[in-house]
Amino acid sequence: MVITIAPGMEAMGDPNLLSIALGNLLRNAWTFTAKHQTAGMELASCIRRAGQCILYETIGDRARYNFPLYSRVKGIMTTGRPILLVEDNPDDEALTLRAFNKNRISNPVVVARDGVEALDYLFGMGSHTGRDLTLMPAVILLDLKLPRIDGLEVLRRVRADERTGLLPVVILTTSKEQQDIFEGYSLGANSYIRKPVDFEKFIYAVGQLGLYWLVLNEPVERAVA
Repeated sequence: MVITIAPGMEAMGDPNLLSIALGNLLRNAWTFTAKHQTAGMELASCIRRAGQCILYETIGDRARYNFPLYSRVKGIMTTGRPILLVEDNPDDEALTLRAFNKNRISNPVVVARDGVEALDYLFGMGSHTGRDLTLMPAVILLDLKLPRIDGLEVLRRVRADERTGLLPVVILTTSKEQQDIFEGYSLGANSYIRKPVDFEKFIYAVGQLGLYWLVLNEPVERAVA
């Protein structure tokens, strides 16, 4: 972690000591933010907007900033909500889980290996009867070529139910068929991503997915009846 006190920035105290103090605050925020989407901090100074900080009060008057904790080197801190990975290929499942680990994506991952398992999890049926339906996935990563019920039908049912209709759904598949892309977006997919063959590219793609959907995106909070 690198902290810089910008030239021309007024600070009451030794800049080196202020850097140490700010570093300690950020480290504590990093440690205790796993269950939250953002960290908060009150400072009698200003932080550049390029640092993804959002100003809530007047600068210099106990200004409060809320910001996602993201590091290009160390990976990202994410919310405690689960990721639902719908994938029937064991190799692709292992590859995706490894990419999560490489990007330090700490969300719990629920794996459904066919469309029926995915719908059972989402709606609390079958082996997931009695599941707390107030805890919905932060994002659904959905393959298309699935046993029993295919990915497009899963997406159709997700969008048709008010409990799941607004959940982010990212189609993550090897399919290059234009018809699949068209139907996926027509049924309400938020994004359609083809799995890169190269593992390093796949790690990067998963990191970008994690940064956007798990950190930057603001989900709709809806009570379940």
